[in-house]
Amino acid sequence: MKKPIPPNGRIHAIIRQMGRPPLNTTDAVIAAIRQQLAEGCAGTHVTPAVFRRLVSARRVRERLGGGDLTWINRTIRSVEAQILAESAARDPVADLPDAVATTMRALWQSAVEEAHNQLATVRTEAARAIEDARAERDEASALTAMLRHECGELQQRNDAHLHKIGELDATVAHLARQCEEERARRQALEARLADALDARERDRTAHHDELSAVRREYDGLRRQLLLETDAYRKTIGEAQRALERELAACRQLLEHTTRERDRLANRADSQSGSRPAQGRAP
Repeated sequence: MKKPIPPNGRIHAIIRQMGRPPLNTTDAVIAAIRQQLAEGCAGTHVTPAVFRRLVSARRVRERLGGGDLTWINRTIRSVEAQILAESAARDPVADLPDAVATTMRALWQSAVEEAHNQLATVRTEAARAIEDARAERDEASALTAMLRHECGELQQRNDAHLHKIGELDATVAHLARQCEEERARRQALEARLADALDARERDRTAHHDELSAVRREYDGLRRQLLLETDAYRKTIGEAQRALERELAACRQLLEHTTRERDRLANRADSQSGSRPAQGRAP
């Protein structure tokens, strides 16, 4: 086994001087940074502390699937101020007093976290319902496989009986030929033939009774499987309707929170607009 070649600093320096392009473009790195912030901030204002907590060169490289950590880190530092400025410009409470702005940001953050928690709860319950449905489906599949196995065994037994009947038919034919060939043994052969016919009739009757019993059992199992399938479908339908109701409740809560935030923002804007007017009055 060959030993790995140790890294050569001079070779790396020459490659950097040759101006080799990076694995990822600046736009791709910026897009990854924005995605990281969008997932972590959930629409809230991006502060320097939040930016440094959510964005790192390793996380960006993992999202991109590779790249040079040094180059990604330089790109992050070069666009940090621009992204913070854009977030501050989009902040609806940037012009309000610090106390009001802090309260509104905290209220919005709490509402977003509560909505995320409720959504996670709904997803967990939905996943649990899906797992239960899958378990019931597996049980039904196992029952179906068992019934198919039993039907296969019964079919094999039926084939064996048919084979035995065929053998008896061959015996009867052979005895009939012997009766024609040996008239002297006619009475003995007729007695054997009668015994063989009686045995065949008994076997045929027993086979008919057994096959009837199997068919009755199969019909009962089939009806039971249909009832369990209907119950399974009803359970899935109820679980889906419950999930839809919970999702609708989450959407209503999110809409109510958004309207409450807009109402507070409008009230704060009206209050900030009325204060300068009072100061200019004689």
